[in-house]
Amino acid sequence: MNTLPNDYQNFIALSRYARWLPEKNRRETWQETVARYFDFMEEHLKENTNQELVPKTRKILEDAVLNLEVMPSM
Repeated sequence: MNTLPNDYQNFIALSRYARWLPEKNRRETWQETVARYFDFMEEHLKENTNQELVPKTRKILEDAVLNLEVMPSM
């Protein structure tokens, strides 16, 4: 279930950012989209800069995106 504040934000998230999940026959939820983004960024940092994203820091950043306090370039 998406938990964005309004229908417009939900539409943008679903139509622009959420991937289709064929095994579930639906699009990603906002939470799944954000988790996928951070999974990618964590791997990207590790591969390209040899840096690790500390779990506590990831949680803080992920919560900020989920709560719409910040919006990364996705």
